[in-house]
Amino acid sequence: MRLLKQYWGYDTFRGIQEDIINSITEGRDTLGLMPTGGGKSITFQVPALAKEGLCLVITPLIALMKDQVQNLKKRGIELKTDQTGPGRSMSRTEIRENGSYTYVDAVTGKGYREKPEDMTHLRGNRLVKKTDPRIAFRGQLDSLEAHILECQAQACEQGNAELCGCLGELLDRVRDVLGAEVRDEPLAQKPLFGYDHDRLRYVSHHVKEEIGIDHPIPDYRMGRMALMLNTLRTRIREAELGAVAAFPGERPDIIEEMNRLSSAAYILFCRQVAKQRGGGL
Repeated sequence: MRLLKQYWGYDTFRGIQEDIINSITEGRDTLGLMPTGGGKSITFQVPALAKEGLCLVITPLIALMKDQVQNLKKRGIELKTDQTGPGRSMSRTEIRENGSYTYVDAVTGKGYREKPEDMTHLRGNRLVKKTDPRIAFRGQLDSLEAHILECQAQACEQGNAELCGCLGELLDRVRDVLGAEVRDEPLAQKPLFGYDHDRLRYVSHHVKEEIGIDHPIPDYRMGRMALMLNTLRTRIREAELGAVAAFPGERPDIIEEMNRLSSAAYILFCRQVAKQRGGGL
């Protein structure tokens, strides 16, 4: 409790924080499950200060890690960080409320000591409502990743290595889009299936010429793989509309990329239909 007051200015723990901390300080292997905004970081930061030795924290959430590092350093706590992979530092908006650094509403500028349950991180310590169109777009990209992985698994089970590889390219590109949006970085164009943006658009509009079939109308007899690819195309289209809603007049790079991802998924769908029919180019 002394450390909590000394470094964070709080008089009491919240929820099950104290139970988790007591378990750790007593030397027991401990798994703590807490909701978003429940104060998970306190449960390993306090024991790290109370006990001798090294506290190793591993997280994929680079922005939140940097946010915590900045907070701890300002409280006079020494620590080291190491980041692997691409990414740049996210800005942290500093405000003072009751003598401590807190979260800030990215829209109104209002400060919070604790993160409200109906809000989530936009960047750094800046929060927005979970209904914000930018958060909705991120959720759509997350769903896209899940569906692409399902398609990959299906293609692998069918022994279709070429399709599995193409879906892997699509997955990587969706992750590129998400990373560029979260870090607020420009999105550089990359080829898909060896096609640049212009070629993707052309092939998707000239299916007869390029793939050897007329534009297919989805039908249950096309088989599961083709129908999964068609569903993928529709979900990308929904995410494209989500991008338009999230970035009115902004992020033409992301909006164009989503359009070309839709073209890419349609090309894969048409190729699969052509294969089912025993034709195609």
